[in-house]
Amino acid sequence: MQLLPRLVKPELEMALYIQKAQNLNFVNDETIRRVWVNQILEILQTVNKAGKESSYIELASALLPQIEGLQETDSQILKTCCVNLLYNYKEDKTNCKEILEYIKCCGIICITSRSEYEKLEYANRAFSLLENFPHMCDALITSLFYILLPYFQLSPSIVSKREKNEKLILIKSLKGIGSELYNLLEKLYATGCISDLSQCNADVASLVYFIDKESTAYSAYCEGDRDKAEKLFTEVSQSDFLHVSEMAKTNILYMIRRKEARTTRSFWEVLDEKKILSAFDYMNIILQCLSTDDRQNPHFSRAMKQIECLEPEEISGLVDWWNNTLLVGTEESKLALSIIYSEFHNG
Repeated sequence: MQLLPRLVKPELEMALYIQKAQNLNFVNDETIRRVWVNQILEILQTVNKAGKESSYIELASALLPQIEGLQETDSQILKTCCVNLLYNYKEDKTNCKEILEYIKCCGIICITSRSEYEKLEYANRAFSLLENFPHMCDALITSLFYILLPYFQLSPSIVSKREKNEKLILIKSLKGIGSELYNLLEKLYATGCISDLSQCNADVASLVYFIDKESTAYSAYCEGDRDKAEKLFTEVSQSDFLHVSEMAKTNILYMIRRKEARTTRSFWEVLDEKKILSAFDYMNIILQCLSTDDRQNPHFSRAMKQIECLEPEEISGLVDWWNNTLLVGTEESKLALSIIYSEFHNG
C-alpha cells in the first residue's frame, strides 16, 4: 500500500521526509536507505517550486549527517538546494530564526562544496552574522562545526593560521558560548584540523594538555601505579572539555568499583556527576550492582538494556578491555564477557 499519495498536504509530506532523514541511522537495509535518500533528494530539488524555506533547510540539515555515505552527485544536490535558498534570502540581522537558517545553509555548502574559494566565501558569510546571534543553541553549535571543519582544512594560501586563530577568538567571544566552546574544540581537534594551532590558542593548548594527561593516567594505571592514575584522572575530570572529563570520570568509577581508588566519594556520587554515559559506564554499573547483590537498583536494569543495544564498535571496545585477564582479573573477565555475549541473560 502506498502511504505518500495519501499525504495530500505538502507540510505533512515534508514532515514525513524530515522524519525519514532523521531515522536513516537506524535503517540497516541498504536498499531501503537508498530509496529514502533518493526521495529526500528529489524533494530538495523542488526548492524553487514552493515556499516553505524553513522546511527545506530542516530537511537538508537532517540529511547532512549522512554525508559520508552519499554519492558525489547527492552532495551537490544538497549544496545546490542551499545555494538556491540563500539566493532568495532577505537579510534580517534582527531575526534569530532567519540568522540560524542562513548559517545552517552556509554550513551545508561548506561541507559539500568542492571549491576552496566557495568554502571560504560561505564560511565568511556565516562568521559575519555570528555577532548578531543573541544566544547559543545546539543547532548553532552543530552548524559552526560544519563550517569550521572545512574552514580549518583550507590550504594556507587561502587562509592563514592567523586568520584561523582569529575565528576561534571570535567564537570564544560569542554570547553564552561557555563550555560549548570546549565541546566544539574537542570535535575539531578529533579531526586533526586544529592541532597545528595549539601554539596559537590557549584553549586548544589546554585541550592538548588534558588529552595528554589522560593518556599518561591510562599508562600509569596499566603499569600498576594506581595512585598516580587516580590523581591524573581526577585532575582531567575537572576540565571544561566535556568528552575528556567524562572519560576521566568513567575511569575513576572503574577504580572505585574495584576498590583501587583512595577517594572517599562513592561509586554513585561520581556517577551522578556524569553527563554522558558510555558503554564502559553501563558495564561498570552492572558489575557494581552484581558485586553488591543490588540487582533491584534501577540503574542496573537500565544498564542491562543499554548493553543489549550497543553498536559493534562499542562491543569491540568492551571485549578488548575485559579480554585482558592480566589487567582485569580472570573472574571479572569471565563475568563481563558473559554479559557482553548475552550468556548472562540465558543463564
